[in-house]
Amino acid sequence: MRRRGKLTEAEGLLHRALTLSDLWPEEVAAETLLGTLDEYAEVMKLSDRDAAAKQFADRASAIREHYASVPQ
Repeated sequence: MRRRGKLTEAEGLLHRALTLSDLWPEEVAAETLLGTLDEYAEVMKLSDRDAAAKQFADRASAIREHYASVPQ
């Protein structure tokens, strides 16, 4: 039960972080956004919410692919 509470707390914090990064994308470094998405996917997976975990992981993957294709 304690684990579920910690996962719920983590989900709330990650949701807030992601909401803020979506509101002000120019203020958030790509590494921060990717870390948030990765952590969110992990929390969803640990909460047995595989569909949601896949959505966050797919979003992170798409961002990584985008940055990989941008000439440095």
